[in-house]
Amino acid sequence: MAFDISIGRDSADKENFGDRGLVYIGKGYVKMGNYTSLSNKIWLDVARTHVILVAGKRGCLEGNTLVFTDKGHKKIRDFKETEDKILSFNKEKKEFEWENAKLLQYPIKDEKLIKIEFINGKEIILTKEHPLLTTTGNSVLSLLWLKAEELKEKDSVLSIGKSLDDLTPLQIKKMSEISNIEHVYDLTVNKNHSFIANGVISHNSGKSYTLGVIAEELANLPKETSQNIASLIFDTMGIFWTMKYKNEKDKPLLDSWNLETKSLPAKIFVPFGKAGEYEKKLIPFDATFALKPSELEA
Repeated sequence: MAFDISIGRDSADKENFGDRGLVYIGKGYVKMGNYTSLSNKIWLDVARTHVILVAGKRGCLEGNTLVFTDKGHKKIRDFKETEDKILSFNKEKKEFEWENAKLLQYPIKDEKLIKIEFINGKEIILTKEHPLLTTTGNSVLSLLWLKAEELKEKDSVLSIGKSLDDLTPLQIKKMSEISNIEHVYDLTVNKNHSFIANGVISHNSGKSYTLGVIAEELANLPKETSQNIASLIFDTMGIFWTMKYKNEKDKPLLDSWNLETKSLPAKIFVPFGKAGEYEKKLIPFDATFALKPSELEA
């Protein structure tokens, strides 16, 4: 029998608060062989003071990895956020979609990466935590994200052939470790969280999605609870302003989770010097701010 899970709330708080002061995080995943199902609802307590660490993979690719953009193939390190769109893969619909993306760069030192060589002669170099979309047998119907360190020789990943309609399993021929790489790169893709890297489907960074879920739920709390909470997000990625709009494009997915599309009462503050740029891009904001250097400390 499935039961709700409340994180950060002990038995006494459950008795005192009941279902008040909880935000809905999602559902737990239960894996059974090749199948994955959604089970227990997971709630997060906000009635008490908690320190929440949003942590995740720092999975990345070597800088010469070719990603597919609306300008053609580009080395990932040359991707331009303000100029390029990335082609992402909708895993549920088995379709490709154009999206905006943010480029992330990380310096590394004394870290061994994994080099994967495929039977068609292509290869990809990535960190051990970086996931690729794998297939079972000769089918592209059963897809599963696996980290590079979880893959082995003769496994197959989802590959792009001569056209986007040509999705085929690509078998791994050899795996080895590689070192002496000083920088690695990744992309943040808001909707499908994926992109094409050296001809295979690669996962993107996803911690912003987790923070977005928490932010949306805080904004949805009833007044008697929300009036006691002040939440502030430093949005260095420039994505959370979209909470002002209904998420119509993901409505079918939200329906399956018993969620509805709606705009949220987020107040957006932007740097004074960027206001004109945001107005041209039709990015909404409520006010501007500026900081004096004399106000800053180490």
